[in-house]
Amino acid sequence: MDKLIISAAITGAAVLPMQTPYLPITPQQIADEAVRAAEAGAASVHIHARDPENGKPTSDVEVFREIVTRIKERSDVIICMSTTGGMGISPQDKIKPVAVLKPELASFDVGSVSLTGERLLKAYKETDYKYAWEKELLTQRAKHVWANSFDDLHMFGQTMQEAGTKPEYEIFDIGWLYNARYFWRTKAGYCTPPLWVQFVLGGFGTIGATPEHLLHMKQTLDTLFAGEEYKWSVIGVGYPAQFYMAARAMMMGGHVRVGIEDNLEIRAGVLAKSNAEMVERAVRLARELATRFHDAAAAEQAIAGWEAAVTGQGDITQLPLQDVAIPAEGLRIAALLTAAGLTPSNSEANRKLKERAVKVDGEVVEDGQQVLQPGFEGLLQVGKRTFARVRLVTA
Repeated sequence: MDKLIISAAITGAAVLPMQTPYLPITPQQIADEAVRAAEAGAASVHIHARDPENGKPTSDVEVFREIVTRIKERSDVIICMSTTGGMGISPQDKIKPVAVLKPELASFDVGSVSLTGERLLKAYKETDYKYAWEKELLTQRAKHVWANSFDDLHMFGQTMQEAGTKPEYEIFDIGWLYNARYFWRTKAGYCTPPLWVQFVLGGFGTIGATPEHLLHMKQTLDTLFAGEEYKWSVIGVGYPAQFYMAARAMMMGGHVRVGIEDNLEIRAGVLAKSNAEMVERAVRLARELATRFHDAAAAEQAIAGWEAAVTGQGDITQLPLQDVAIPAEGLRIAALLTAAGLTPSNSEANRKLKERAVKVDGEVVEDGQQVLQPGFEGLLQVGKRTFARVRLVTA
């Protein structure tokens, strides 16, 4: 198995300043975050640029230049430059920083997505917005398609090839893998092998962040690129998908991306204060999984515990005990199911609760508003075969 590659997505273009006070905006802030992420264990940093005055996404070459220069002065971390820009930025302007600055990697998004800002418009009040452009952007998203035509993609690929930049194939849905294969077969992928593929799961209007979808993506990649050289990585959008998908990828021999671009929380209800914090958690997760899954005795113990939970016979304390950090005031059961990785979202948790498919220590629970406090230790169950033995600790 390859050594794990952790990428950190530092600031993104979709996150709004009002959503978190920890969003890096200025070139200095973005560079500082990138260097700290590298020191925490990231091999690569994914960089967007923002207007230093108001945080609005930009493809300004000089802003990118300042970010890259400040990073390179202090770190040898691999830089992956975004080519998505923001709404209203032309394809020519999106790719220009790559042509001028020639980074090691650049995002190559081989498909299109319909967007909406409806959920955030409903969630925030007028007084929440820090800048006028934030509400305007959310309002315009529903009228906008994040479009990547084949003509534009050919231009992007050719520019990357001429710059000596390897494309990072970002794959938001199954069909995008077929587009990637087209470029690989007709244009040699605009790069020398291996192909670098980044699965993105859980974004709006794209494939969901579930184990089944990740497995399907990986199997399709293996089928379409059989006999070819490629490496793959996973992005889980939101919490807990970021770490849930990271764990799955590590178990499957893939690589991972974490960071504030993709997810704002380090644990349920707790904002991440830095990208380095997320990288550190991914590093800890990798070490724990390596110990758990390469130690035969530990694996056998976990299997015995799972069988005991399913059959109702045997010792369920053999199930690994998972510490879940929650706020001091406690956490609602629906949010806890998500934080423990038993459901992909709070809405799915609430659906399972309504179906009477959730048990806590063997007792059916229907009220998703029920709060469990730090100090609780017990068995959570969703359906007939999904369990987690948890201990709640104060975040």
